[in-house]
Amino acid sequence: MARISHIVCLLFASFVLGTVASQIQVPPSWEALPYYPSPDHEVSFKLALVQQNLEKLESLFWSVSDPDSDLYTEYLTHGQIRDIVAPAEEEVHILKKWLISHGVRSIDEVKTGDLLVAKAAVSTVEKMFNVRFQFFRHSLTGRVLARSMTRLTIPQDFASLIQLVHGINDFPFMMRKRNDPIVPKSDIQNRQGSSPIPGLPPAYGAVTVTYAAARPGELEVHVVPGCKTYTNNSASPCSGPAISGLHIRVVSALDSYNTEFYADVSGPLDCSFPTTNPYIPALCTIKVPLLDMELFVPLNVSVRMDLQGHLPGQYFYYPHVTVALPLVDIYDLYDLYDIPRGSRVSHPNATQCVVEFEQQYYSPSDLTMFFVEMGLDTSTPVTVIGPNNITDPGVEANLDIQWIMGMAPGSPTTFWSIYANSTAEIDDILQWEYAIGNMTNPPIVNSLSYGMTEDNVDTYQGAGYLNRSNVEFQKLALMGLTIIIAAGDTGSNDLGAPPMSQTKCQPAHADWPSDSPYVTSLASTYITPLSEPVCYLPKAQGGKNCLNDPWGEVSVSVEAGMRWTTGGGFSNMTSRPDYQNTVVEHYLTQPHVPPASYFNRNGRAYADVSTVGHNVLVAYEGILIPVDGTSASAPIFAGIVTLLNDARLSVGKKPLGFLNTMMYKMQAEFPSMFNDVVVGNNRCGALGWYPVCCPNGYPAAPGWDPISGLGTPNYTEMRRVVLGLK
Repeated sequence: MARISHIVCLLFASFVLGTVASQIQVPPSWEALPYYPSPDHEVSFKLALVQQNLEKLESLFWSVSDPDSDLYTEYLTHGQIRDIVAPAEEEVHILKKWLISHGVRSIDEVKTGDLLVAKAAVSTVEKMFNVRFQFFRHSLTGRVLARSMTRLTIPQDFASLIQLVHGINDFPFMMRKRNDPIVPKSDIQNRQGSSPIPGLPPAYGAVTVTYAAARPGELEVHVVPGCKTYTNNSASPCSGPAISGLHIRVVSALDSYNTEFYADVSGPLDCSFPTTNPYIPALCTIKVPLLDMELFVPLNVSVRMDLQGHLPGQYFYYPHVTVALPLVDIYDLYDLYDIPRGSRVSHPNATQCVVEFEQQYYSPSDLTMFFVEMGLDTSTPVTVIGPNNITDPGVEANLDIQWIMGMAPGSPTTFWSIYANSTAEIDDILQWEYAIGNMTNPPIVNSLSYGMTEDNVDTYQGAGYLNRSNVEFQKLALMGLTIIIAAGDTGSNDLGAPPMSQTKCQPAHADWPSDSPYVTSLASTYITPLSEPVCYLPKAQGGKNCLNDPWGEVSVSVEAGMRWTTGGGFSNMTSRPDYQNTVVEHYLTQPHVPPASYFNRNGRAYADVSTVGHNVLVAYEGILIPVDGTSASAPIFAGIVTLLNDARLSVGKKPLGFLNTMMYKMQAEFPSMFNDVVVGNNRCGALGWYPVCCPNGYPAAPGWDPISGLGTPNYTEMRRVVLGLK
C-alpha cells in the first residue's frame, strides 16, 4: 500500500547541462576570499547516483516498520538494498572509467552501490566539471574550505546517472541547535519603551525589558535603557542624567497564586555597549535574589528606571511571563516516565549513538563526574568516531553523551564527531547518512540535534538534497536503525537568522530534518504540577491553585515562561504519512487551530513525541549546570528506546527500527503508552536572544498535537507493548 507521495527530484539545479555556466547562490554566512587553491590541491567530492526502484524501497520500508505486517522487523542487508537501488553495474563502470581517464586519484563505492566517493586534484575537478575553485570562510566559525561559485556542468552521457554532486557547489551549513544572536534593526526599534516619564524626554524615561528568567532563588533581567548614559559609561553618545537605580517588581501572573516581590538595584550596572552596530543599544543585566518565590508559578516582571535629579518614573513590563522550576536529574525522569530505578542495558547489541557537528567535543572527565553525581556505573566505555578534542569540550556534546548514557546505562555508546579537513570536506547530515549506512555494525539508536529551515535545504545544498536525505533515512530504517531528531528550539515558525532559520511569521516554516516522515521528531516539555488548563484560568472562571497536584508536564514555550519555544508544525514539502492521518485530522477539528492560510494541513506533521527539555543537569568543566533545548529531549528519548531494544533483544526479538508507524498504531490501542501534554502553544520563538511571538502557532490539545506529539513516554507500558510485538 502506498503511504506517501514520494517524488525524487531529478531537476539538477546544482549544475547546468551543456549551457553557459551560471553562478550559484552562496549562503550569507560564507564569504569569498581572494585566494585560490593550487592546481594540485586535493579535494574530495561525492557522486550521488540516481537510485532505482524507489517505489519498491518505500513499500518495503512501510512493511518492515508496520507491526501488522508479516515483514515487521525483517530488516535488509546492504546487499539486498543494493539489489533494489543501485544503478546498472555497466553504467557505473563507464562512469568510473571516465573519472580515471581524467586523473581522479581514488574512487570508493558504498556497499549499497548508489554513491561514489572520489578524491582528485583541483585542476582535475575543474576540468571535468567546468568550474573554478576558490577559498571561502565562514563568518562565525572562521572555517575555510574550497568551493566553486560557478555552477558545475555534467556531461550529457552521465546526466541520467548522477543525481547530486557533493563538495563542489554546495556549502556546508553550520547546523544549529540554537539561534545565532543576531537581532534585526526593526525588532529593536519596535521594542523601544514609549511611555514618557513626567518632565523628561521619552528617550530618558523609557526602559525596555528584553529578557527575564526566573530560577530557584534568582531572577535575571536584561534591560535596554532609552539612552546610553550610565554611571559606568564614559563614552556615551548622548547626554542626559545618569541612572541612579533600577527597581524590579515581580507579581504572579495568575490570580490563584499570591506571589509578589520587589527588588532594588542601584549603583554601577553590568552593561555592555556595542560600538559596531548602531541599531543595537546597550544592554544591562540585573540579577536579584528571589528566596521567597514559589516554584512553578508564572510571574510578571516589570522594571522602573530612576534618573539622577529627577522624580521616579513608571514601571515597564516584560511582555512575557517567566517561571522558576527545579533542576532535573536522571532519577527525576526515571520516576516521571516510570522507568524502574536500577535499569541497565545488558544485551551487547543494544547500541546507541549521538552525532555532533560544529566541532562539538565531549569531556570524558565530565562524563565520569556526571555518572558519579547521578550514582551510575562509570565503567561503560565510549567508542569515538571522528575527532574529539577533550581539552575543548562543548556543553551540547556533553549534554548528548551524558543523558543518552544516563537514561540507558550499560549500553555500548558511540560518540560520532562530524568534521573533516577544513579545505577538503566538511560533512553534513546527508553525508552522515551515507557514512552510517555504509557501516557493517552501525549503532542501532541514533540521536541528532541539528537542523535548518526546510525551505533553505535545496537552495544551499543542491536541488534534490532533501529528497535524497529522505531516501537515505528509509534505507537506514530498512537496516533496523532508529533515527531521532530534535524538533528545534524556535517554535512553529523556525524564527532566527538565515539561512538556518527565517524571520517571517506567515506562513509557517518547518524545521528539517525533524519534519522528515522517516525519522522520529522530539519536542520538549518541563516538569510542573500546573499541567492542566484549569490551573491557568482566573478564579472567576473556575481556575484553581494546582501547586499541590502531582507533577505533570507542560510544553516548553515563551508563553509558558521559558526563553525559547519547542518546534513543531507541518511540512510544506513532504506529504503527511498515513500513520498520522487519524490523529492529525482529529487535531485539525480542535478549536484555536491556525487559519488554513498559515500552514499546509496535508504536510508531514511533527513532533511525534516529547520529553523534558528544561533545566537538565549537565557536568561541564567540573561543575553541574542546567541546560535547555530539544537537544536534551532527543538523547533522553533515544536512551529510553535503547532500554526498549534491550528488552526485546534479551528475549530473542529484533530492535524496533523506525518507530513512528508502531507508536501511532499502538497509542491508538494502548493510550497509556504516552502521557498526554495539554498545555502549551508554540507560536513564539526568538530573534537572536529576544523572544518574539507571532500571531499564529499550534496550541496543545487532548491527544496528538504539533507542540508535544503523542505525549511523553510511559516506559513500563511501552515495554509491555513492544515485548508483545513480533
